[in-house]
Amino acid sequence: GMEKGIDFSYGEHVELQHTQVVPLYFLLPEPKIPILPIYVNTWVDPVPTPRRCYQVGELVREVAQKRGERIAILATGGLSHFPGSPRIGEIDTKFDHGLLEIMREGKGRTLADYSLDQLLQAGDSEFLNWMVALGAVGDVKADSTFYMPDHIAPGWGFVSWKL
Repeated sequence: GMEKGIDFSYGEHVELQHTQVVPLYFLLPEPKIPILPIYVNTWVDPVPTPRRCYQVGELVREVAQKRGERIAILATGGLSHFPGSPRIGEIDTKFDHGLLEIMREGKGRTLADYSLDQLLQAGDSEFLNWMVALGAVGDVKADSTFYMPDHIAPGWGFVSWKL
């Protein structure tokens, strides 16, 4: 990634967290495939920009294409929510629906122009994980989207692309 300006860090003893393990458990109860977790810092400065996360996804796509391998990309993280803040329990359904509409239209690249502040104000900092997936799929229309507002947890969003 360095030749593309992406400076990854590396951890020898990084463990999968609930955000990866729970979806994998339901998708692949007995995973027998290589798994490459890509952690995105969504909370502690310096937090990457949406554009930087999109570029990481583009790099993932480029590597997969060069290797000629089929890959699955699973991006996790809630849509709007405000854990650990006075706004806990709030969600921004209008903003969340707007994000999903952009993915339905196949205009994910435009989300790279969002500022980190826009995402933070809407409680969508974890959407940075989704930006990596958007970079990997490019400007392809989502095959399906689903949204369920939940005022105890984040707004639940699901998007799939079949490429």
